[in-house]
Amino acid sequence: MKKLLILSIMAWLSVGLQAQTINFRLLPAEGGNELDDSTQSLLATKLKQVLTRSNAGAAGAYCVFGIQPQLNIIETRSAITTAGTVSVARGELTLVAMNVVDGSLYHSAAISLTAQVKSDASAAKSLVQNIKPTDKQFAMFIRLAKEKIEAYYAENCTAIVQRAQTLYNQGKYEEAAAYLAAISESVPCYEQAAGLLNQLSGYVTEQPDTIVIRRGNVGAE
Repeated sequence: MKKLLILSIMAWLSVGLQAQTINFRLLPAEGGNELDDSTQSLLATKLKQVLTRSNAGAAGAYCVFGIQPQLNIIETRSAITTAGTVSVARGELTLVAMNVVDGSLYHSAAISLTAQVKSDASAAKSLVQNIKPTDKQFAMFIRLAKEKIEAYYAENCTAIVQRAQTLYNQGKYEEAAAYLAAISESVPCYEQAAGLLNQLSGYVTEQPDTIVIRRGNVGAE
């Protein structure tokens, strides 16, 4: 009977499943008044390209994992070049992988940026224009973020199920289902999570992305 329950839950999770992976949704960038709508849009486009290259963009109706970008301008100074005096901006793009349901922070990375500021552009926009989605630092950030999420779910499985139960009791069924979908049969509380998912199956109209957690010795930052 227990085996049939687990198989039925896994069959439910497999509906519409294209790939079993950890996906991220892109959260609005932070950067104060320096990030106007045009710069925000450009930054979002660049980071979506990063996620696409890493096959890490959220594809489901609800995704509990998000990436929060923050752009900080460190300095803007004048530099003398062969073309004359130009303005050069130096900044830092910080990326934070987090859980949008409970606020858990998994991994962060700071990427240094420099750019020549054109006369008709702000320092922030010039820095964003200089972001290269092919930079290996982005791929490394995504890889480490996934590893840390895997480790976190394996180590905090019971607390995650309890949080999902609270969401269920509050009627937040999609959030609860997406939260639980990251628990695989390799973790101790899988059967408990499967039972709760069985209760949720009647309330969720579109299945969340399924995330497979593999046990490993991944250290937290």
